Amino acid sequence: PMGNNSVQAMEESFTAKNEWEDAMWWKVDRISPEKVDCIANTGDILLFSSRSAFQKAIQAVSNSSFDHVAMIIRLKGNVLGVLESDCDQGVTVCQWSHFS
Repeated sequence: PMGNNSVQAMEESFTAKNEWEDAMWWKVDRISPEKVDCIANTGDILLFSSRSAFQKAIQAVSNSSFDHVAMIIRLKGNVLGVLESDCDQGVTVCQWSHFS
């Protein structure tokens, strides 16, 4: 668990770098894969809204605009990865460059 000092240090880091406003990109409908690679961090959540009939059914049954979720992780060498789970493969990690 993070202590108060860790949270304060993170807040100061965002403030000092003036990145807090830039990091709030979830308020847009879409974001380019290149921008995600530049600003995403481990623990960031990706929400997907697909257009296929199956995904639309998931959205309707769950009463949600989204049909899939994944989490960003930074791999060795600062490579961006995506942690996700699906019915066919279970939990997997793939590089963002292969995912997008």
